[in-house]
Amino acid sequence: MESLEEYVNRLLANAEPEKRASAHRRGDGHPRAKLTAADIPEIRRLAQAGASPKDLASRFGVSDSAVHGVLARRTWCHIPDVPAAPAAGELPQEQE
Repeated sequence: MESLEEYVNRLLANAEPEKRASAHRRGDGHPRAKLTAADIPEIRRLAQAGASPKDLASRFGVSDSAVHGVLARRTWCHIPDVPAAPAAGELPQEQE
């Protein structure tokens, strides 16, 4: 009789390769993703500028809860924010 570990390994080895691969895809690499990695900083920037999640959801073609997930960093947390560009005439501060 095979052990539980052997059984699981056999199941994984026989699983369809595309199902195994999609289990660990993140972001726009997932076949059902509606947003792209480029959308995420834009959504966060627009929300900080005062856009409502409902307006953002409509604009990007996703649900309100998808936008809330992005803003709360429950989803797409691997995408960093793009730092805001300095205002005209300002020099970026150097980090020490």
